[in-house]
Amino acid sequence: MARILTLLFIFLTAGALKGEELLWPLPDHTYLTGGYADSRYDHFHGGVDIRTGGEHLAVLAPADGKIERLAVTPSGYGKVVYFRMKNDTTAVFGHLDRFAPRLESIVRDSQLVAGTYRVDLIYEQRSDDLEFKRGETLAYTGETGRGAPHLHFELRKEAVQIDPLAAYPREDTQPPVITELRYIELQDLNLRSIGTKLSLVKDSDGNYSTSAVRSNEPVAFLISCYDPGPWNRHAVPSAIRVIVDSDTVYETFPTEIDLLGPKDIYAKLVWKQLVERDHDVRRLFTFPEIPIGKFPTKGWITEVWDEQAEIEVEDRAGNKTSVQLKLSVDTSDRISGFYLEKGINSISQFSLTGNEEVVSWATLEMVSEHEVNVGDPLDGFSDRLVLTYSLLSDEDPEGLYWYKKSSKGRSALWTVPNEPDSIMSCYLQRGGVFGLARDTTPPKLLLSRDGRGFKFDLRDAETGIDDSTVRCTIDGITAIPEYEYEENGGAIWTRNTLTAGEHTIVFTAANRAGVAKEWTVSMTLP
Repeated sequence: MARILTLLFIFLTAGALKGEELLWPLPDHTYLTGGYADSRYDHFHGGVDIRTGGEHLAVLAPADGKIERLAVTPSGYGKVVYFRMKNDTTAVFGHLDRFAPRLESIVRDSQLVAGTYRVDLIYEQRSDDLEFKRGETLAYTGETGRGAPHLHFELRKEAVQIDPLAAYPREDTQPPVITELRYIELQDLNLRSIGTKLSLVKDSDGNYSTSAVRSNEPVAFLISCYDPGPWNRHAVPSAIRVIVDSDTVYETFPTEIDLLGPKDIYAKLVWKQLVERDHDVRRLFTFPEIPIGKFPTKGWITEVWDEQAEIEVEDRAGNKTSVQLKLSVDTSDRISGFYLEKGINSISQFSLTGNEEVVSWATLEMVSEHEVNVGDPLDGFSDRLVLTYSLLSDEDPEGLYWYKKSSKGRSALWTVPNEPDSIMSCYLQRGGVFGLARDTTPPKLLLSRDGRGFKFDLRDAETGIDDSTVRCTIDGITAIPEYEYEENGGAIWTRNTLTAGEHTIVFTAANRAGVAKEWTVSMTLP
């Protein structure tokens, strides 16, 4: 029933979108540099990236609708528009250079009131200023936030990111491609398990067969596959299934991203393979639950005797490719059940908390007094964990910050907000060495002239800038420092063009360790 409802949702959504005849937001630009549900460092990509060549192109409204949200951030989507269309689907456009004039005015007013570059404006009611017709310009493409110049375009149905290309169908007769199939026995399971590779023999119809799998342990499968698709780049398939004797024992939908669900990219992919070989190896099973009883479920196969099994991959157009194999799994002689040995989640002043099943895979190991190793750098956890350090009574929290160690050195982490003064916590979703260090050096600021205004460069070598603290006034009037993480600063925006002569600039900022500084500088414009 769950599968039927899911497929029905996709069908109705695609039908509704197609019925609206949505306009492509950049009519003369269709080359994709990023695909829907591509694997990224800690998430699946929720939209498509359209190449812009660095031009500031007009982003057109795909249908009639209204602005639902406007946001400006120094990273991530940068300047972003959320546009809710009359079919209740929201189009999201990110990395913009600027908004349409009437929206730009709203955003600038909000920035001046807040005194910060970062704003997030949500609109629940309709108004003439927020309504746009199909084909009207919403914004212009740029490179704010993260990445090279491009337009990030996605569609959302409530909190679910849906495949935007489903609204713009193209003829597709190419079936998915299976590049690798492996199986894993339960006794060999760990976070980095890649199993035993099976040799694939391809027939004239494009389907595969392989040798029989026989085991005295519960068995599950791992697969590497892609959809060639008609959009100039490979894409993820829409569905992958494990079928035994006509019964579906496991099913996953790579093109569904629920923003309210767990960040489970690491549970779905073998991260070691993605990092070292630059392609996805997907787990067609879930990790055992705690306690799991005699045998795990959800993708693990037990007690079958010489049955016909099939691994099926389906693309967005309904084309299918499969692997056929004979499967025998006899666990009758297995003496005991399978129980995970619970990891060490507390050591010295460090502790690890979160989902019990996820924590059970992690082991803490002291490296030094203020440093701890959490598993392996290639260990990925299927839910976000919290690593906590309890301060000793004589330890001063001022200037302390969390970092993750790598071959490139230390990288500062954001701490969990609003924690008591006696503890410090950070979020993590991968293994590695984490620690606490102290940063007592404030940021460094460089101001310079920029035409009829000023620009700034703001840096902190150790912990980075906390953009929420960046403030500026010019001659006592609020100005907006346009802080971009990848550029370490930018222009200082003022409502009116500054006149020639001397101006007094007061600038404040803090790093992520909480060390702040204020600068008062006099500069002259010719």
